[in-house]
Amino acid sequence: MKSAELSQSNSGRASPSVGELLRPVSGELAALFNDAPVPAGLAFAIGLPPPLWDPSEAPKIRAGAKLGLLAGPEVLRFDTVAALQSLARRAGMMVANTWGAKGLFNWADPHHMGTVGLQADDFKLLNFHDLDLVIAIGADPLESPDDAIGCEVLHVHPLQIETLSIAPTTTEIKSLTKPPLFTAIADIAQPGYLSEQTPRHPARCVMDVKRSVPPGGVVVVEPGLLGLWFARTFPTETPGTIIVPAWSRPGAAAAIGLIAAIHGRHATVITSSPMDEISAAIQEMGTQIEAPVKIEQWGPTDIDLSKTASLIAVAGEVLAWRT
Repeated sequence: MKSAELSQSNSGRASPSVGELLRPVSGELAALFNDAPVPAGLAFAIGLPPPLWDPSEAPKIRAGAKLGLLAGPEVLRFDTVAALQSLARRAGMMVANTWGAKGLFNWADPHHMGTVGLQADDFKLLNFHDLDLVIAIGADPLESPDDAIGCEVLHVHPLQIETLSIAPTTTEIKSLTKPPLFTAIADIAQPGYLSEQTPRHPARCVMDVKRSVPPGGVVVVEPGLLGLWFARTFPTETPGTIIVPAWSRPGAAAAIGLIAAIHGRHATVITSSPMDEISAAIQEMGTQIEAPVKIEQWGPTDIDLSKTASLIAVAGEVLAWRT
């Protein structure tokens, strides 16, 4: 099931496309994105109503199964963040999130397990292959295909979170050990945040952007190596502040940033240099309508993307944005 299909499943009202949200600004621009699904992070950021959902039977979790929790972007689209946090605390479990669901937990929260789905070994480094069952809540197959997870998967709609019955663990959450993925990425990111090298270390670029964003602002990054670094190392404190779409096409980040801006959120957009024609057109349009959107283009003199080799050495080849 593709991302656009996921937002419509079991619903009587489909989510609008990126094109539909752009149409009031430019019909020509909208036509380029008519089939592009709105990222859940954007829907959350601008308060877009979720699609209707017909309740189904509460999922059953077999007794005695060794469980893991995985949260996908639909938790944001259906605004069930508080319900997920309550489940994690009630069960005494950590939760992994795919990159479209960053911010469900503060990056430093003991329940935060890490961001997954970007690289080949992500789920293995979460030790999911040692589990009997992973409960995937609001997952998007573009970010977490079942065959990558490493064990049986039970899909749960975000509006079913409160029906889940999970026996509390006997271990205090504060004593739970972060998985290898979390610690390995931290070992790369934390020195990178402080690096003074030129061109800048990618993690330093991420931190510089984070510090420059005004209160209430969002950061939108184009898919690819730039998106990989932001999805991996942006220290998210709240949901809906960092958006890297699961689908890729020219102008994607700029289009999403413009939508955020016309809905009142300051948007910082990060694109590759030289900027593609569609992003350039969106930049000009944003200026014309005085939308609070800033598009930055980064090239080899701005960021040292050779450091991506360190991520690949830890978690394998990049799998995101291949479809």
